[in-house]
Amino acid sequence: MGLGRISKIGKIRLSDEPRRRRAPAPVEARGAGSFTDETLPDDLRKASRLIGSGKARRIWRLRQKGIDGSILEMMVYDWLERNKIDYEFQVWLPDAHTRLDFLIHPRAIALRIQGEYWHRPEDQNDRAVRYALTLMGFKVIDAFENQIYTNLDMVMRRALAGMEVGR
Repeated sequence: MGLGRISKIGKIRLSDEPRRRRAPAPVEARGAGSFTDETLPDDLRKASRLIGSGKARRIWRLRQKGIDGSILEMMVYDWLERNKIDYEFQVWLPDAHTRLDFLIHPRAIALRIQGEYWHRPEDQNDRAVRYALTLMGFKVIDAFENQIYTNLDMVMRRALAGMEVGR
């Protein structure tokens, strides 16, 4: 065994030298579209602690394609795409005077993504929009931030079944 080499027998190290971590390859060397967590925008880098770096990377790729929305909307967008659900994203409904986050076609479900900061208690405008959407024939489902972060799959399956998700 030469100097500087590390041999292993089972899990026992035979060298006293500290392990050296390789520096990541420059982005140019990894090819187009490659990145590390350091190349993610600040909001996604912070969110990756909650949602995991894999989901953060998928959201980053969607943004690179020009699809824009909040992190919560992008998580739901990614879920709908991966599960091949027929939907429309960010639809303007003039009769209800609102922009709808997701309109899920075969079931006529109006899915609204509610962040904790902007949508704390339901206000008069929220009730009016919900009523207008109901009159238009939609089943209105609100999905809340804390539940999307903790269990997106359960939230989406309940929403597609037309069941309220709750806070």
